[in-house]
Formats: sequence, structure tokens, C-alpha cells
Amino acid sequence: MVLIVAPGDRLTPPGPAMTVAARTPNVSVVEIPGDHFDAYESGFQSSSEPAIEWFREHLNT
Repeated sequence: MVLIVAPGDRLTPPGPAMTVAARTPNVSVVEIPGDHFDAYESGFQSSSEPAIEWFREHLNT
């Protein structure tokens, strides 16, 4: 699993997810700059590249 978090995210703060990720095996955490919607807008490349790589690694048949 890949977890993509933004430290400035006020909609879904990364703290709880990071706590769970630290206790869960096989979780990769990718931190991108900005707030929640930056993953879809100005930071799309930063968020999409690790997601695509995860899909290629785990779902490529």
C-alpha cells in the first residue's frame, strides 16, 4: 500500500494515517508539499508518480 500525505492537509490531517502506517507492514509513505487538494492540482505530479509506480509494481500482469 502507498500512503500519500500532505503535511498541511487540514481536511484529512496526516497524523492519524501516519500512526497507522507506522504499525502496518508493507506501507510506503510519500509526503508531498501542500494541502489536501494540492495532490490533485499543483502537486499532481508529486502525488501521481508514486501512485502509478505502486500500481505498476503491484497490479501489472
